[in-house]
Amino acid sequence: MTSVKMESTSIQRSAWVAVTLAAATQAVNQIDKAVVSLAAEPIMAELDLSTTQYGAVAGSLYALFSLGGIAVGLFAAPRFTARQILIALLIIWSLLQLPIVFAASLAVLVACRVLLGAAEGSGAAMCVNACHDWFPDSRRELPGALMFIGGTLGPMLAAPLLTFIIAEYGWRGAFLACSVIGVVVTLGWVFSAIRPPCGGGDGADRDTSLLCSVTPLIYGPHYYWLDDRWIGGLLDCGFYGRLVGTLRARSGRAGY
Repeated sequence: MTSVKMESTSIQRSAWVAVTLAAATQAVNQIDKAVVSLAAEPIMAELDLSTTQYGAVAGSLYALFSLGGIAVGLFAAPRFTARQILIALLIIWSLLQLPIVFAASLAVLVACRVLLGAAEGSGAAMCVNACHDWFPDSRRELPGALMFIGGTLGPMLAAPLLTFIIAEYGWRGAFLACSVIGVVVTLGWVFSAIRPPCGGGDGADRDTSLLCSVTPLIYGPHYYWLDDRWIGGLLDCGFYGRLVGTLRARSGRAGY
């Protein structure tokens, strides 16, 4: 009985660590989008860009955004776990900031932003799946909702910091900071390599795992008033994650 309680406590901690990392990943995703707007004036001044040219830079992020998300869902999600995909995506996001730091030009800005958009298109769906792998189907909405909150809080908290960096160290410092933040979150995923018990698929999360039997311990007795079913429904955050989860389950790659 004691060993089961200790294991359930470990699962509880790991489950909410996964939610925190997914929220942080969403924050990185949104910060990478926001940095171009925050650094617009110094970049335009240094590279002598017109407003039309800089509009092309800002809009290039979305050129392959949807296609990149679809590609990951079709080709990567059935073969790799959500955690593995997120690690790869975060590495790509961080690396794509570096050419802008060291060799900035209009062409480099556009190319890096196009590739960044392609890599970020699947970020939200994979974050949802990384959360869902730790929770039974009836308790997935609240973790998913909290994960998406990270995408809102991230830019809000990072904007003053990035503005300070731009003012004190130049706009390149802001892009370098985005790269460093991505590396930090990547390391968080790397060192959280624990296989979740509800490995996200149709039927993979039945009440047969330890997690599904200790859901009250994961949420704690003080959280039952937070009915995650209606909270998640209001925020409508689970559709894309469920789609990718289904693909992963059918391929046998459900898991962390």
